Amino acid sequence: SAVRDSALQAGIISSCLDLLRKNTERLESSLKDSPGQSIEAERFGHLIPRWVSPLLLLLESYLKMLSNPRNSLDDIKSDASSSDNRMLKVVEELRDPNMHLEVAKHAFSALQLMCSVRVPEGKAAFDYMRHPSTYLRKECAQACLQVISTVSRKHSIAAKLHKMGVLRTVLELPMECSFPAEDFLVFSILRYIVEDPATLQA
Repeated sequence: SAVRDSALQAGIISSCLDLLRKNTERLESSLKDSPGQSIEAERFGHLIPRWVSPLLLLLESYLKMLSNPRNSLDDIKSDASSSDNRMLKVVEELRDPNMHLEVAKHAFSALQLMCSVRVPEGKAAFDYMRHPSTYLRKECAQACLQVISTVSRKHSIAAKLHKMGVLRTVLELPMECSFPAEDFLVFSILRYIVEDPATLQA
């Protein structure tokens, strides 16, 4: 927890968000000239760098602190001295629903890109499945779904993501992006969207 708190004090949340913003802006700029068109598999690694997945998972681990009583933000806040305004500000930032929604939007943008990758046919399809970008997409898909599942625990955020079209995107993820825990994460997202808060708390 000491390392975690030190990272929070050093501004790791803001740094991660800045990196994601820049990457999403670059992604949207690259795709602006060809809206609705598929992209080559080789381009995926250029549009979604490998560091995006671990960065999303890092943010998700901090967001999980909100629902983990053993790592309560209240404990972190009480441990911080009254003069440590920076730590108190970080705790409030972690509780901000707008920040949760922003992280989910970055994950959602990456999922949308995965759905637009053009899969080759015939013999080229076999080579494509062994291409490094395929493994990168699996990693990224898992990180994105974990983030969306975590932030969707708040029904208001789940409803906003639903209006953005996250449900359709999640259900249309290509087969080559599949991973062992995919069904569980997709089911969790669906549950958070369709069930009201009172039912979820029961």
